[in-house]
Amino acid sequence: LIKGEVFFDSKNLSDPVLIREDGSLLYHLPSVIDDITENITDIIRGEDHISNTAYHIQIFKALNSYIPNFAHHPFLTDNEGRGFGKRIGSLSIESLKEEGYENITLLNYLLNIGSSNDVIAEKNIEVLVNNFNLKNISSSSSKFSKEVLKSLNKDILQSYKSNEISFRIIELNKNLPQDKLWQFAKNNINFFLEIKNWIDVINSENNVFEKNIDKNFLDIAIETLPKEPFNEETWDTWTNLIKNKTGLKGKELFMPLRIALTGKDKGPELKYLLPLLNKKIILKKFGKI
Repeated sequence: LIKGEVFFDSKNLSDPVLIREDGSLLYHLPSVIDDITENITDIIRGEDHISNTAYHIQIFKALNSYIPNFAHHPFLTDNEGRGFGKRIGSLSIESLKEEGYENITLLNYLLNIGSSNDVIAEKNIEVLVNNFNLKNISSSSSKFSKEVLKSLNKDILQSYKSNEISFRIIELNKNLPQDKLWQFAKNNINFFLEIKNWIDVINSENNVFEKNIDKNFLDIAIETLPKEPFNEETWDTWTNLIKNKTGLKGKELFMPLRIALTGKDKGPELKYLLPLLNKKIILKKFGKI
């Protein structure tokens, strides 16, 4: 079903051993009997079993059974084209989950890698299953890319709505509103647990210490700070007021504010940070209280 017609000249095949001298069974006979017993219609396995299939078909026939459909997929390789074999070392499914990859990310990637389908961030398992078709699987090996997998995981996280992820956010922080926290953090994480870094940013204090930010600028920023509660429009209102007072614009205006509010020189859009703050917290960040 993947490689098309495959032929073996029987003179190139040895007579397979089915039963050891001690009476124990090798893989071939139990495998066929199991497939017959379970009414298996399609056998999908790695291409290292192609030669075994030549034997198995003969055993199916000898047992007067139907012959299932066979599909032998190629193995994944690393970026240098080397085969992983049955174990991928540090890239086991368990280790990938421990690194923080979403279950649905792994399903997306493994169902589509080596096929003619684009690897996209599909969250619905039923859609993934219904879109899967063996005819789309390439007969040649595909390269496993950790970079593509990480990018896909980021796309999956960004596709979540806050109500789909709120139960997991609550486990990290019960004090911050889940929807606002997710809006702030989701575009700047590759793995879900990285949201903890942004929670630390929200709770950080005295970010201007040793940052050489103009104290006069900070005083004007505090003076022009709009009234609470803050929302997503507060950022534009605030920066326009500071701009009118100082004449600053662009990086000269935004960078000191970003550092004062987060302690970092890059990160999420600050219009999504302000709804998570209040004036007292901002004063603490500015080192004023």
